[in-house]
Amino acid sequence: MATKKGLVRPRRKVGGEWVELGGRTANVRMAVPADVRAIVAALPSDDPRRALFVRADGKPKVELVRTTRRRDQDDAERVGAAIKAEWKRAIAALRATGNPQDVATVLARIEEWRERAIARAQGYDVDIAILDFTATMERAADLPPPAPGLDHGGPEWARLYFKDRPQTSRDVTPPPETFRRVERLRTAETGGETWRDVQGFEEALSHAVGVIDHRVRAAVRPAFARAWREVLEAEEVERRLAARILTIVADHAAPAPVVPPAPGGYEVRHGDRTVGELLDAYLVAARAARGEAAVKDSKAIFRAIREFLGEETPVRAVKRDDARRVREALQRVPANAVKRFGPDVTLSEAIERADKDDLPRLTHNSVKNYMTNAAMIWNWAIKEREGWADLNPFEGLAGKPQDSVRRRGFRDDELAKLFDHLSQYKAQGLARFWVPALALNGCRLAELCQLRTTDVKMHGNIAYLDLSEFDADGRRDHSKSLKTLNSERFVPVHPLLIEAGFKDFVAKRRKDKSERLFPEIESYKGDWSHYFSKWFGEMLDDVVSDDPAIVFHSFRHGLRQRGRTAGLSREILDAIGGWAKRSTGEKYGLDEIVDLHAHNARISFGALRL
Repeated sequence: MATKKGLVRPRRKVGGEWVELGGRTANVRMAVPADVRAIVAALPSDDPRRALFVRADGKPKVELVRTTRRRDQDDAERVGAAIKAEWKRAIAALRATGNPQDVATVLARIEEWRERAIARAQGYDVDIAILDFTATMERAADLPPPAPGLDHGGPEWARLYFKDRPQTSRDVTPPPETFRRVERLRTAETGGETWRDVQGFEEALSHAVGVIDHRVRAAVRPAFARAWREVLEAEEVERRLAARILTIVADHAAPAPVVPPAPGGYEVRHGDRTVGELLDAYLVAARAARGEAAVKDSKAIFRAIREFLGEETPVRAVKRDDARRVREALQRVPANAVKRFGPDVTLSEAIERADKDDLPRLTHNSVKNYMTNAAMIWNWAIKEREGWADLNPFEGLAGKPQDSVRRRGFRDDELAKLFDHLSQYKAQGLARFWVPALALNGCRLAELCQLRTTDVKMHGNIAYLDLSEFDADGRRDHSKSLKTLNSERFVPVHPLLIEAGFKDFVAKRRKDKSERLFPEIESYKGDWSHYFSKWFGEMLDDVVSDDPAIVFHSFRHGLRQRGRTAGLSREILDAIGGWAKRSTGEKYGLDEIVDLHAHNARISFGALRL
């Protein structure tokens, strides 16, 4: 018997597959939000709240699980709801009890953390001197002469440095991930929402200064971004020194013996390039062609290829079986591995933890996208780098896409719960209220976030949105983009928003001479919806439901569902939502806006009031 949302029957592994144990009591589960995990990580070891949120190994729980002790489905649902309500109260209390430090105190604590961290990173000269003194005093007669320019302490210190940091790059050039993090932190110093692009930012802030009030946290983020950047730069100087020392030692050492290839193995040929060289060269070319989007698209598969194939493996040595091995490994990688375990945990270690804790894995479509990117890399090597690769071992292994979840529109109770929460932003005239409200018209998130104040127009007494990539003079506005040619349209504003004061909101924007309808929304590399999408997804999980079937796009699904219920024709719905073909959409120009408005007004949202 299937369980209701939030309840999971106990399972057991039988013949390599997980099966539900019939007749057993159901469990209730709830994900622990990332900000709560950051707060938990900073709690003192004797804090009683750790009992609920911390695992036996001392790490914050990603998910809370408890048995309902009920076999009956309805009883289990009732008890499960009570347990989840208890957990939500505990989470709310944890969020509300942050230390109420003033901004000046926290800034001072950040500066202390920065000074301590930089001092540790710059203390290598003392460590080297101590090791050199110890080596010379205890075993001077047994030591060979050091490499030119070095003493005995340097190589020993470098070996210990990398022994304590086995995942750290030994390359003398800065690792790409360090360079990217430093540059993103430099951007985050300017304020706004750019800190969200720095992986682990909130956790690092909590680790540095402890639990702090969310208002104080918002005020000190730019200062912490600067401090963290300076710490990373100091640590990178330390790492590169260790790498240079080992390089000098290796160059001074006797050449390694030549080992013949194993029977049936690949014999290295002159001119062979390694997997690491291929990835580095491809990234340079992709960044030049597509900008930083290339880094984002390729980051995950780069990590997998480096780990599962090895950076020093010749490109031509990678065969079909190796590509299949990468695919099989990706299918076992847990979803959000970096967010769950941090960037220092290898994918192999993440797989082991996922096997142990039965964590959800990468979706079929995620694996497909990674394998498609891998095939693109090898195709590039074949076409653009003569002699680097002969065949593409990843070709055809991606598979076809699958729907991981069937999206749906918001239900009446979900809309009521959502806008009850968002109403706090209405009086302030913030996008956090008006963007979701305008989405009731079926607009895409990106279409709304990029709106200019002049895009809201009147035809008689009817307010409508003019969604276009061109301004009133017919000139292209390069700051805006629409998904397709059919997306350009006039959208009448639903009466529900007019009743909520949308016209007054727009009038205030015009009075303030605001060029953008939502000036607080910042663009990320031309994407106006980037930061808003992240915020909305997290808020939706916390406030309404973590059901993967509802996302911001559910507003568009809702337009179709509610429009059909209201008896609107497909042609009308296509024109309002921008699904219409160009020839059909052109039937509904400005002269027909009255007709479209009348149809749009027939769409009901139940008892919802904004």
